[in-house]
Amino acid sequence: MCFEMARGKSAADPVPSRAVSRTLLLLYAATIAGTLLLQLGFTGGLAGLWSPGSVASSQPGATEIDILVGLAVGLAAVLLSRIILVFGWARRMDRIFRRMLASIRPSDAFGLAVMSAVAEELLFRGFLQPKLGLAVTAVIFGLVHIPQTRSQLPWTLMAVGMGFVLGALAEWRGCLLAPVIAHFTVNYFNLHHLVGSPVPPARS
Repeated sequence: MCFEMARGKSAADPVPSRAVSRTLLLLYAATIAGTLLLQLGFTGGLAGLWSPGSVASSQPGATEIDILVGLAVGLAAVLLSRIILVFGWARRMDRIFRRMLASIRPSDAFGLAVMSAVAEELLFRGFLQPKLGLAVTAVIFGLVHIPQTRSQLPWTLMAVGMGFVLGALAEWRGCLLAPVIAHFTVNYFNLHHLVGSPVPPARS
């Protein structure tokens, strides 16, 4: 998820829950609207935005496969994000994000996860990737995740990696359903992880 407020707020200065959620929801809504307008401006139609084009997306059972693949990829990414907490840099990054998001309610996680997944996949995999290619789009996806502090830079690198994974999903399936579900799954479970429990004490 693009925690854009990471660049504008200090880790020890959380803002009220409703303000954070409202700002992010408005940002994602504006991203969706802007992407639709860009697609209309460049192509004159919206048909190719959700389905960039592939045989896979039109075959029988494609929707079910997209859902299962998206869930599998998303849950694998969530599991990996838990496993890396054995490393000190990952625990430090985890504490920073917990402090930043401390005032967000767990009940906001679903809406934020849906909106962020749809907005970012429409923009990056639906609009940009067919024009710029997988590699360039994945790097741009990582760059919009540049944080405020150096200790969060691994997040940027992980975002680049996830950009490649989501982009490959979009190219393989020829439809954004699988990457949207994967993106939603990562954001939903990671948001619950970050806002649903207290900040752990610092350790090496």
